[in-house]
Amino acid sequence: MGMPEPEGLEGPDSLRSIRSELCERSKELGFLHHVTRLIHTRGEPRDTLRAVLELLPSAMCYPELAGARLCLGPLELQTQGYVQSKLSLRAEFAVGDQGKGFVEVCYASAPPSGPTFLEEEQSLLGSLAELLRGHFELMQAETDYQRLMQAEAAQQSALSDSRGTDRFLGTVAALRSSLDVMFGSVQVLKQDTRDPDQTRRTIETLERNITLAGKLVEELLPRVAPPSDRKK
Repeated sequence: MGMPEPEGLEGPDSLRSIRSELCERSKELGFLHHVTRLIHTRGEPRDTLRAVLELLPSAMCYPELAGARLCLGPLELQTQGYVQSKLSLRAEFAVGDQGKGFVEVCYASAPPSGPTFLEEEQSLLGSLAELLRGHFELMQAETDYQRLMQAEAAQQSALSDSRGTDRFLGTVAALRSSLDVMFGSVQVLKQDTRDPDQTRRTIETLERNITLAGKLVEELLPRVAPPSDRKK
């Protein structure tokens, strides 16, 4: 008595069908694996997307008939030999401020047998659209972060410049006050009151303010000198 055949395996045709389906599912899984690896590799974004798009036809049942296209805002990429036709499968996605985009596969001519596209292929394209959406959102987040860091650096630089200006103006005001005192002392000496004590005190005041003015000038010089001279 022969062994009964397992349920669902009625002969060589069924085995071939199962092998074919396993092969197709394996292609799809391999495609998604390669795509995930590509979009997580740091490189030129346009080159990465083009590499992803070039892989897509190979995941279809009839890769020799397939071409692919990706659109998002001003970005539009397509594989070599892409021909727009009614034999197409499309999955859309949305990316924040960039709006809506889509990825599609078109057959240049009708497949020799079976449906144009399988449900599994439609699901595959939907998975790819989700991966692309996440990729574009990550790129946008990185761009926003870089702009935020640049704005913060510019703000800190402006604040530092403002503080430097305040210190500069404060030093100029102190120098002006010192010069006013020296001018007044000179006027006292001009009067020649012939009072030795007053003359001595006036000269001491003048000497202190000349010393202070010299220090203030030394403090100002680095701030007004050209950048090339400041390092000397």
